[in-house]
Amino acid sequence: MQWKLLWQIFWLFTKVAMFSWGGGPASLGLMQREVVAAGWLTPDEFADDIALSNALPGPTAPQASAYVGYKLAGLAGAVSAVIGTVVPATLLMLVLIIGFFSIKDNAYMAAALKGGASAILTEDMSPGRTISGVRIDNPFTVDG
Repeated sequence: MQWKLLWQIFWLFTKVAMFSWGGGPASLGLMQREVVAAGWLTPDEFADDIALSNALPGPTAPQASAYVGYKLAGLAGAVSAVIGTVVPATLLMLVLIIGFFSIKDNAYMAAALKGGASAILTEDMSPGRTISGVRIDNPFTVDG
């Protein structure tokens, strides 16, 4: 068993998962840079990896990392890569959930969540307003 290589695979994909923001597809650029810089795949091989990952059902980033890990170290490499891609973010979310449940009944937190809900609603509606061509000059009236 190539423990050093398995650790390198795990650590590279952990870094990619922790330092990319926006989910699996958003991490692919950083993943490509790191995998190619490590000399594990060429840019063309990485493009094939992404094509295969997109053709399969399920999340792209773990599938792409599994391909790299498998190419380098077989099944153990694929498992190491997927663990590196999925587990750190999962652990971070568990910590945040525990933290949230410890403060969820706080009055200030409830007010912040209500304000955040309004901001998210506005953000979600903005692209629809732009696409529909409706222009709003006055926030209290809607002109077509």
